Amino acid sequence: MDFNSHPSDDTTGRLTHAEFPVPEPPSSWNGPGSLVEDTRIGQLLLRNRVIDLSQLEECLSFQDENPGTLLGEVVVEKGFASVESVHEALKSQLADLRLGQILVRTRCISQEQLDIALVEQENTGELLGAILIGFNFCTPEMIGWAIDQQNKNH
Repeated sequence: MDFNSHPSDDTTGRLTHAEFPVPEPPSSWNGPGSLVEDTRIGQLLLRNRVIDLSQLEECLSFQDENPGTLLGEVVVEKGFASVESVHEALKSQLADLRLGQILVRTRCISQEQLDIALVEQENTGELLGAILIGFNFCTPEMIGWAIDQQNKNH
């Protein structure tokens, strides 16, 4: 498996989005990022007893040696967990996040943009999504997608 190739390149042998079903943002969203990045998927898999500490350490070591690899993909490729187990861990983590956290973690908005919107929310009492849209920090589709992610396990 070539972990350094582009994720959408099906000729590399890399897991495709169909095989590694991380929830996708709306098609109108052009922002980079993956729901796997900037999360603690390893801790979730440990806590749920999907993998053990030695397996996590092996995967993290591989990831350190191969920058740009996704931990979830490494865990699956090494046969330590199923795609479904990794996907379920990611879904449960997103469901526990607030709207702004989801948008920052998926790189829809920056932390600075969230902070600006939260100050505005405190001053006006307006809904965070409406503020983010009003400031042109993101689109209504992005807000809807993030809310859907929150509601998946609730």
